[in-house]
Amino acid sequence: MTFQEIDFNEEFDGIWACASLLHVRRDEISSILYKIHRALKPNGVFYASFKYGDKEEYRDDGRFFNYYDEKSFSELIKKLGYFDILEILITNDVRKGKENEKWLNVILKKKCIMKETNTLESFNKFRR
Repeated sequence: MTFQEIDFNEEFDGIWACASLLHVRRDEISSILYKIHRALKPNGVFYASFKYGDKEEYRDDGRFFNYYDEKSFSELIKKLGYFDILEILITNDVRKGKENEKWLNVILKKKCIMKETNTLESFNKFRR
């Protein structure tokens, strides 16, 4: 299943997205985060990690990466308004030869401030 195909309503206590959402473009990340929000039960917890920085890029091998730092990710979550940030951690990559690369790790909690629906109209109204 792709992120775009996520269609759950309050099914999960937690969602783990380690080094996966970093492949979602910024023009799509809001709608994907909304789908994750909908999939979480009230007060559900969500973990995600991104390469550390504040940019988007296609690498020579054709792979896309979306980097966030504390400021850019916090601004995104504040704009969306439906998660609380519980913790932001910066860690070093543990893979051999990549020890100098940093990662942004975030733990979020679902805010329960609206009745859940499955419509784009609701999503657009909610994020204004």
